[in-house]
Amino acid sequence: MRWRFRVARWRHALGILIVNMPIGAAAADPGASGQQAAPQAWAWSAIYKGDLLAANSPRSIAAMDNLNIQVDLDAAALFGWNDTAIHGELLSNHGSKLNRRVGTTQGISNIEVTQSSARLYATWIEHQFKATKTRVLVGLYDLNSEFYATDASGMLIHPSFGIGVDFSQSGQNGPSLFPNLGLGVRLRQPFGQGGYLQVAVLDGVPGDPDYPGRTVVRLSRSEGALLAAEVGWQQPSEAGPKPGHWGIGAWQYTRKSDPVAGGAPQRNQGVYVVAQSLLGEGEGAVGRTTVFVRAGAANRGVNEIDLALNAGMLIASPFGANGPS
Repeated sequence: MRWRFRVARWRHALGILIVNMPIGAAAADPGASGQQAAPQAWAWSAIYKGDLLAANSPRSIAAMDNLNIQVDLDAAALFGWNDTAIHGELLSNHGSKLNRRVGTTQGISNIEVTQSSARLYATWIEHQFKATKTRVLVGLYDLNSEFYATDASGMLIHPSFGIGVDFSQSGQNGPSLFPNLGLGVRLRQPFGQGGYLQVAVLDGVPGDPDYPGRTVVRLSRSEGALLAAEVGWQQPSEAGPKPGHWGIGAWQYTRKSDPVAGGAPQRNQGVYVVAQSLLGEGEGAVGRTTVFVRAGAANRGVNEIDLALNAGMLIASPFGANGPS
C-alpha cells in the first residue's frame, strides 16, 4: 500500500484568509519488480480539507473541514461484469457556519454546510456499452461533476464556481449537488473527436429539507423530477485541465414552482453555456494559461437570481516548476 500526502498553500482573497490542507491515500498493487502490474480489483482514497476563514465585517473567524473517503471497484475483476464500474463515497463535514453571520448570497467556501454530519455521498454503478460507447450511470449522482462544469473553474474554492447560482438556487432543496445528492440516471454518448451528449433524470427534491444532514432517497410524484441535458465538445488531455471545452445545456423541473411575487405556479427551467480554452503555453507545464467563461439564465418568475456570469484564468506554475503556483 502506498500513501500520498498533499499540503496546499495559503491563500488570501477579498479579506478572507483561507487554508486548505488535503491529505490523500490510495491502495495500489505495483506487481513484481520488472513485471507488468496486475489489474486492480479495487482502489480507495481519503482526502481531508480544512478551511480557516476570517471576515472583516462582521469581524468573525471560523473553521470547517471536509473528509471524503472514496472506493472504486472493478466489477469485471470482482464479479465478471465487463465494462462496469462501481463507485462509493462517504462524506463528513463539520465546522462553523460563517456564511450565516456574513450573509452572502452564494456562500464563501465550497465545503461549508448548514448541518454538520457524516453521510453516504456519490455512490453509483456505471456500465459502458461497447458497440456504441454509451455510458449509463445509476445511483446517488453529483450533477455538477459533469454538467455546467469546466476543469479550470472546478479548481476554485468559491461556491459560485462549482455551478452557476442561477441553477444552484433552484428547486425546493436545490438540484442534486454537494452536500445533498439525489437518486438519478445519467446517460453519456460520445461522438466524433471529443463530442458528447449527456442527459440526466434526477430526484426533484434531493435529500430531506427538514433534515439537511441526512442522505434520504424518496421518490414521489408530488416532488417530481429534474431533467438536464448538455451537448458539447471536450478536447482530451493527459494531464491538467483539458485545454478546449465548450458546451450548452438546459434543465427543467417536472413539478411547477411557486412564483417569487405570487400567482400561479410556473415551470422552473433554465439554460447555460460553458467555454474553456488554452490561452498560452509555456515551457512544459510552466506558464500554461487556461481561461474559462460560464453563463446561465433561469426563469425569473420562480427564481430570485435569474442570470449568472463568471469567468477566470488559471496559470500553472507562473513562478517556475519549483516555485509556488
